[in-house]
Amino acid sequence: MLNVYPKIFFLLCSLLIHGLKADYYCNVGYTIDTDGDPVCESRYPNTLRYKCHKDSCYSEVSTNKPISITMYSCQRIRSNGSLDPAVTSQDCTTYEYDAFAKNYNCETNDNVSYACAESPTDIEPIKCSNCS
Repeated sequence: MLNVYPKIFFLLCSLLIHGLKADYYCNVGYTIDTDGDPVCESRYPNTLRYKCHKDSCYSEVSTNKPISITMYSCQRIRSNGSLDPAVTSQDCTTYEYDAFAKNYNCETNDNVSYACAESPTDIEPIKCSNCS
């Protein structure tokens, strides 16, 4: 009978740990899917993709709505695909890391696209806490 108590204790602890919420660091990408829900990509280079609840995502740096992160060294992507030579800082509401180009594709709240010379270790990413 005494052998049963450690097993029950272990199972209860496992359930408690499983129920804990963790923050997902969207350092590879943060986009919005067709349902309007955020998609968080984390853990570069072994990227994992999570679908998250919109209310669980936040930025520790910006309190703007919609949430965004600031990226530096951004160049506007022209309609023909070339880059504008001007380098600016941008508040990106969605972003995805392009490992081949070694930069982020950033989109601002007014739907303007930029290429930002940052890496997944350089940014302060959007974080989400309720993802699957």
